[in-house]
Amino acid sequence: MIKRLTYFISLLILPSITLAQHSLSFDGLGVNDYVSISHNSMLNISGADSSGTIMAYVKLNSTTDDRFQRIISKKENWSDGAGYELELNPSQNFITFLAGNDNYARGSFTSSSDWIQIAVTFNGNVANVYVNGVDVTIDGAIDAVTESTVPLYIGNVSGSIGGGATFNGNIDEVAIWNDDLTAMEVAALYNSGSPISASTNYLYYTSSSNLAGYWQMNEGTGTYITDGSGNGNSGTIYGANWSTDTPGGTSSYSTIASARTQGIGTSVTVRGIVTTPNYTSSSGIACAMQDGTGGMYIYSSGISNFLAVGDSLQVSGTLEEWYGKLQMIPGSAADITVISSNNQLPNFQVVTVANFVANGEDYESELIRINGVS
Repeated sequence: MIKRLTYFISLLILPSITLAQHSLSFDGLGVNDYVSISHNSMLNISGADSSGTIMAYVKLNSTTDDRFQRIISKKENWSDGAGYELELNPSQNFITFLAGNDNYARGSFTSSSDWIQIAVTFNGNVANVYVNGVDVTIDGAIDAVTESTVPLYIGNVSGSIGGGATFNGNIDEVAIWNDDLTAMEVAALYNSGSPISASTNYLYYTSSSNLAGYWQMNEGTGTYITDGSGNGNSGTIYGANWSTDTPGGTSSYSTIASARTQGIGTSVTVRGIVTTPNYTSSSGIACAMQDGTGGMYIYSSGISNFLAVGDSLQVSGTLEEWYGKLQMIPGSAADITVISSNNQLPNFQVVTVANFVANGEDYESELIRINGVS
């Protein structure tokens, strides 16, 4: 009889990640600040069974501005029945995704001067709004997106531009998919460390040909932004200025795989999902975390942080070895940050007995399933 045994083993691993180097700044005044991207049918994400995802990082100049500011628009105006647009109102703390004549989905957010990632996924007549990887949808009912032939605009409304529509702040890392990403994929992109990492794989997100447009805005000079999706949807800048204010810089953390290659006593910072219960004792806590590249055992002496399975963490600490097992020792409670909660656990890695016997250390602190045990 063949049995399947599921084991949890303890490890750590992660590649260093480079964040955006520039963004575009829009002054919110008049009608002259925007990016124009020529019409391309792949940017319509339309049809009876239309599905898609729109994502961007934004930073507000004013938290009390009571205008609906366009982030992304492929719509002639508010009442135009074709196309779509993504906008926000800082004063009212609303994010709006408009499709069809006058039917929109809304999500809530707290206005601040910090960078936030906004994403909208939609399929047919249902949309979900996310902020920093968390679903904040209030009303998800929309009309199906229909084809529009106007250009795609970033920072203003397409076609006939209205002064009340202009964005007031910075926009960076804009991406559009012809597919509705799952909640896990949206969270994975936010937690990946890169503002989007839309063209690479991370945990639950797998880059695909459904990426219709991806504008990283890293040029820093000139009047054009390049489409990183490879689909040739580059844009022309009108009025907006280059800025070095971005969601990141050089990431201060590495992948678990990269951290695993460092020597004992090295200080590292990693991110991952908690995969085991937080075993508490009088001397501290102990749990395992895992990212898309490996796993790490965390032991924090004298720290009482409560960590739950499914928490997404950023942890800084020193690499130690305990009875042959690699582990990280945070110095204080401040070295452990919970980014989000209730994330789905990584999939089990399926390995054979022979592979496990020969390379067991490679699966340390990862969730694995061993097949072929009798």
